[in-house]
Amino acid sequence: MRDLLIILVSLISLTAWSRTDVDKKLDQLKSNAENSSHNYDQYKENLDRVDKNIAEIDKAINTFKEQRKQLNLGDKQIEANKKELDKQKVTVGTHIEEENKKLKNEEEQLAKLQEAVNKLQANKMKREENIHAYQERLVQIDQEKMEWDQQRKNVAELRTQIDLRVKATEGERANWISKQASYQKEVKKWKSQADDSKSTYDRYSGLKSE
Repeated sequence: MRDLLIILVSLISLTAWSRTDVDKKLDQLKSNAENSSHNYDQYKENLDRVDKNIAEIDKAINTFKEQRKQLNLGDKQIEANKKELDKQKVTVGTHIEEENKKLKNEEEQLAKLQEAVNKLQANKMKREENIHAYQERLVQIDQEKMEWDQQRKNVAELRTQIDLRVKATEGERANWISKQASYQKEVKKWKSQADDSKSTYDRYSGLKSE
């Protein structure tokens, strides 16, 4: 009878010790699941922030590229305007030659036709005014060409600034892409670990003592 009591007491002690060990394991599994879930939330938040930054950077790059495209179109327009001014210059030069020929002819007529002196003198003055106007236009054309050259220089400087901004922004984007890949990897890892930890906890949670 005494031996039977000893055996019963031993069995009861062994059962109590096993139950305590199971409770500790379950608490550890629960803690792992909670930590994994917290890490998942943190990296998910970081990934969302990175995605937003990348979207803003892409928008800025597109804006810079559009501005650069407009500058290229402006440069073509400058060249077209200069070519048009060169054509006008040729035309004005032709007018000057024509007016000079007419002036010479009319001066010869003055010598021959004294009776037409007054009329021819008026024509002479008019031709001289035209020549002066054309010469002033030549000066104006040269000035306008200088202004277009200055504008081209300004456009080139602006294009350089935009290229530098695009390069810097693309570098920043590459940095964010790198961070994005890292965060995506961490999110995937912690999501998997959180799922595994929760699954393990759910599987053994029924073993915990009430």
